[in-house]
Amino acid sequence: MRVGIYGGSFNPIHTGHLLIAEYVREEMKLDKIFFIPVGIPSHRDNDLVSPEYRFEMVKRACSTNENFEVLDIEIREKKTNYTYDTLVKLINLYPGYEFYEIIGEDSADYLHTWKNYKKMIEMTKFIVLKREKIGYESRHKNIIVLNSPELEISSGKIRERLEEGKGIKYFVHEEVEKFILEKKLYLK
Repeated sequence: MRVGIYGGSFNPIHTGHLLIAEYVREEMKLDKIFFIPVGIPSHRDNDLVSPEYRFEMVKRACSTNENFEVLDIEIREKKTNYTYDTLVKLINLYPGYEFYEIIGEDSADYLHTWKNYKKMIEMTKFIVLKREKIGYESRHKNIIVLNSPELEISSGKIRERLEEGKGIKYFVHEEVEKFILEKKLYLK
């Protein structure tokens, strides 16, 4: 089984995340995409809404695509999460699976700073989503550069809209919108 790993804060998950995941799945002929919301991030301040809320939003967003699966592998851990550790766990949980780590080219630029990045590049393949503005290129056989659809949507812009009292319909899955409004998330 060929599986894409799509990790992130998903604060909140939006339609761009879903579109990118489906695009990568089809282009790379993957069987499934594992969405893995981070519990405690290693690369940024933890100013995220609770891991449980983010996990619930990702579950709701992915509920209509049978090729998407949401794992709480990082959220269950009550410690800082590193991609390397998660990858090792996945390889042990799913022997024989071929994994593809999905990252943006902005993340690829600092991949050399990730925990055990050289081991990771040998353990899995990386799919780097390329945007015209940055122009990332790799010569490593396990780093696949894939052109990415250009989307002007981000979790930060969605949080700003909510803080300003603006709507988020069509920015997020309707079940995610309901959850955000019910829980009064991202409101000032």
